[in-house]
Amino acid sequence: MGEAWGLDMYDIIQRSTCTFNIHESLLKGYVGNMRMFEATGVGTMVLNDEGTNLSELFVPGKEIETYKTIEEAIEKANYYMRNPEKAIEIGKNAQSRTVKDHNYDVYVKKMFMSIKKQGGLY
Repeated sequence: MGEAWGLDMYDIIQRSTCTFNIHESLLKGYVGNMRMFEATGVGTMVLNDEGTNLSELFVPGKEIETYKTIEEAIEKANYYMRNPEKAIEIGKNAQSRTVKDHNYDVYVKKMFMSIKKQGGLY
């Protein structure tokens, strides 16, 4: 298939049964990269590495699927390829959560509340 950028990339992600996602080890167990929100935003199930903060972002098993090892990721990917209706359900749940809780309006409000809490805004 080759490389895809911009709208072509989103189209491919949206047509996929699931999107594999892995985070840099520099994050020390935290998750929440751009790909996670791009894929959930277009309604695709994300197969994501486990992270200490993941349950603050999505409900594992309902809004996102997780793995601990590459072998487990392959096993789960194969399962969802054989059961696409389950992947579609998780993808729809993830999209609803992303639209509701993971958007610029919500995050800008959180940022300003954090700044205000630190005494930065009067």
